[in-house]
Amino acid sequence: IKDKPLSPATVRKHYNFIKEILAYAVKLEYIMFNPADKVDPPKKESKPKQMPSKEQFAAFLDAAMEKGKINQKLWVLMAFEMGLRREEIFGIKMVDLDLKKKLLHVSRAITYSPNQPLQDKTTKTYSSKRTLEIPPKTYAALKEHIKETKRLINSRAKRNKVVSLYDPMAPDSWLFTQPDNSVAHPHAFNSFLKR
Repeated sequence: IKDKPLSPATVRKHYNFIKEILAYAVKLEYIMFNPADKVDPPKKESKPKQMPSKEQFAAFLDAAMEKGKINQKLWVLMAFEMGLRREEIFGIKMVDLDLKKKLLHVSRAITYSPNQPLQDKTTKTYSSKRTLEIPPKTYAALKEHIKETKRLINSRAKRNKVVSLYDPMAPDSWLFTQPDNSVAHPHAFNSFLKR
């Protein structure tokens, strides 16, 4: 591609794809054996990850909490206090929250593929479906986010001189939304963290 060799990860994906096609051909008895079985898979090259020090990570979290809007602070808290994946954070609907018991039921994820609309899918693995207690700091941010969401909806309705029929507390409502009340894009979290 553009006079550059394919990355090792791309080569592995091609290898696995070809091997699966040939395995299927064996299953359908088009060929007697899978020739890819005799080819060694490409070696996985892994670079050591550079992890931030405790001080750097603390400074990063302080900056995120100081400079972020309430929804962005909540993303950070859900990721780093509760261990949620980005896709799981954006997959939360109001039905998943038990505000009285301070519980979150994780059961779906919002995924993105280039040139595709956002997709509402089940979690990455079956064991990813879980119920988590919402820590006090995250719970306070969650309550503030819900209050701010209601304020924004009312403000938009007044500005547009319409009555909003959207209920942010309805069971099927997304916790994080775009101005048109559709689910927010998971890349918004990445963009915020990079800034």
